[in-house]
Amino acid sequence: MSETFYRAYLFLEDFRGEKVKPWLFKVAYNAYVDFKRKNSRVLIKENSFFDRLWNGKTPEELLIRKEQLREIDQVIANLPENQKQALLLYDFHGLHYKDAAEIMQVSIGHFKVLLFRARQTIRTQKGEAE
Repeated sequence: MSETFYRAYLFLEDFRGEKVKPWLFKVAYNAYVDFKRKNSRVLIKENSFFDRLWNGKTPEELLIRKEQLREIDQVIANLPENQKQALLLYDFHGLHYKDAAEIMQVSIGHFKVLLFRARQTIRTQKGEAE
């Protein structure tokens, strides 16, 4: 409210002798629009927002994790196509055995074998790398 009267005082020279009430409402409306524009650009976050951004890992830990993910990605890329699909459907997309087996058009038993072999290959190649 005080912002409205402050602006009315500042822009008093723009007043052209018309009725005061509509002019004052126009000043108040423009002050409100300016306030909303300003606040839409400024987002104040709570401390919990910033706590979620920082995961507590050091840059070295993040770099090691990134390198490990790159190595696993390379191993997955080298898997046979059906094993790769089984691994991605179950472990990455979170599908159940039955749903993933239906998508791949194989039996549940065969799907489990493909998944086991994919995981075994990853463990073996990861063990060789270390």
